[in-house]
Amino acid sequence: MLQSMVAGLHNAFFVGLCLAVLALVISFFIRRTHAAKIRTTAGNE
Repeated sequence: MLQSMVAGLHNAFFVGLCLAVLALVISFFIRRTHAAKIRTTAGNE
């Protein structure tokens, strides 16, 4: 009983960690593309 609870907790923690890393990577890429777009539009004008 206790072992399955610990395993479930470990699983939830791992999933949360993966989601957090994924969110960080996505936000990083969005910021990078936005910065690149702003740079190109500023250079064109």
